[in-house]
Amino acid sequence: ETMKIITTIGLLLVSVHLGSSFLIGAFNIKSFGDSKASNATLLDIITKVIHRYDIVLIQEVRDIVLTGCMLLYLIV
Repeated sequence: ETMKIITTIGLLLVSVHLGSSFLIGAFNIKSFGDSKASNATLLDIITKVIHRYDIVLIQEVRDIVLTGCMLLYLIV
């Protein structure tokens, strides 16, 4: 169900003509969770990569309570 919503939103965004281009990125961060989020060097690298794009999809999040994702969200 969640994947359908994400796909629908993605297709909608792609189909909308904004008059200018934007960059979309998708990354498999390989088991992203608390341990990777607590690594300052790794988090800095991930943040720099995310800032290159307007829309980003992050795959392979393994964080049940999403604390690592929230930390990444706050930094980005």
